Amino acid sequence: MNKKWKGILILLTLFSQSVLAGPTVVGNGDDGTDLEGFEKLESGNIVDARSVAVKKLNEMNVKAVPGLGNLTAEVEKAELYITRKDIPTAKLMELGAFTNDSQGLVYARTFPRAHAPTRFFPAAKNLDQKQLVSLHIHEALHRALPTSIREDEVAASEITLAITSPNSSFDRINETVQKFIKKAEASRPVALNNGGAVVTSRPVIKPAKHSRLNHPSKVGITYKNFSHPKFDSTEMTSIPLTSMTSISSHLYPFGGSLEALGVGIDASIIKKGVNIKEEEDGTFMGPLGLSARMLLWTTKGFDIEAYGRVDLNTMSNEELQESLLGRDITKIGMTFAKRSSFFYVENDLEYTLPSETSQKIGNIDYTYEFGSITTARVKMGGYYKAFNLGGFMEMHLADNFKARGGAFEYETGRNRVVSAGPEIEWRSEQFGVRLFGKFLLDSTQNTDFDFLGDLMGQGVGQGNIGLQINFFL
Repeated sequence: MNKKWKGILILLTLFSQSVLAGPTVVGNGDDGTDLEGFEKLESGNIVDARSVAVKKLNEMNVKAVPGLGNLTAEVEKAELYITRKDIPTAKLMELGAFTNDSQGLVYARTFPRAHAPTRFFPAAKNLDQKQLVSLHIHEALHRALPTSIREDEVAASEITLAITSPNSSFDRINETVQKFIKKAEASRPVALNNGGAVVTSRPVIKPAKHSRLNHPSKVGITYKNFSHPKFDSTEMTSIPLTSMTSISSHLYPFGGSLEALGVGIDASIIKKGVNIKEEEDGTFMGPLGLSARMLLWTTKGFDIEAYGRVDLNTMSNEELQESLLGRDITKIGMTFAKRSSFFYVENDLEYTLPSETSQKIGNIDYTYEFGSITTARVKMGGYYKAFNLGGFMEMHLADNFKARGGAFEYETGRNRVVSAGPEIEWRSEQFGVRLFGKFLLDSTQNTDFDFLGDLMGQGVGQGNIGLQINFFL
């Protein structure tokens, strides 16, 4: 692109901001009335330039650029009009926003809506073909771009340059378009329904720097080593499990960083230790976890998320011998998080639905009934460079746990389990290593994590320590 043309194009677009920010609808937008004083263009250099512009857009495959799918059609099918000689420039300026240069020369105008015609003005006849091609594309962008940016004169100008410059490429065009779309998404207002009237709230702000919503998708592996159980009985033994290794894949293909919505899969392998009957230890499949999480609201460093999770038991009756943990888990919850540049606080409220499981030990059939569980959890900590240092405390209130089989019957009533633990994480943008622990602080009677029946979430015994490695996508 020669210096003369580049200078004219920049003046055509940037100086128009001194008149108005972009094309605007005048009056009621009645094209019939608005076109008074114009005549339809059927031939000439302006019409010829349109064909060249369409060819250029096809060569650059702009239809494949998100946000430009309608651009080619808007250039190719738009009706073209030009003013009659008896309309002065002052009158033209009253009709709306125009593309003009530093000398006040008016070149073209369009409405920011699909299929609107393009009006050309006398000064446009003095432009060469390259300039007219850019003018066609520039005006069509005001009709084809997403509504959030189609009236942005700067966006239309830069995208026009990206398309028409000699070193233009598909990647450059796409990068330019997405830059303006993302900027508009980050600052767009949220529409709220207020008794039938739509009002606009403050602009949505990007998630905080350390928010997991910036990189919500991840794959990872976690190892937990369980401590000994608190409960001891010759009638009903606790779960003889020593460790669990899980592989997780949590992907969020829907929405952007402000609307993250996705699903997760967790598969686990459990190691069974030697129990009181001196059975051999072994390794077998643990629960299969399926989850979903969605961002509900974010602003000023606050994130509110909703999630649901189902842990499906995959263990066979033989593998469940001497175990009270064989139930399916269904839970729902919400996370309220505040994250700044140097600290974070998270509150989790969670509800686990009641369920039951059964097993056969010898000739006796046992049934275990787990009541619903309400969980409140607080996590907090701080950031130091790439390190995250923090901890948590949580309380589980579980409704009555019952176990019965043969002449044996056991009932706990409502259970209280309180635990806490530290976590230390080193994290880069795409990789993280986390050390954590969970320790039983207080409980009713002889209750421990076994009686929550949540192996994938809470584990067993009196706690666990673990290591987690994550790759963020």
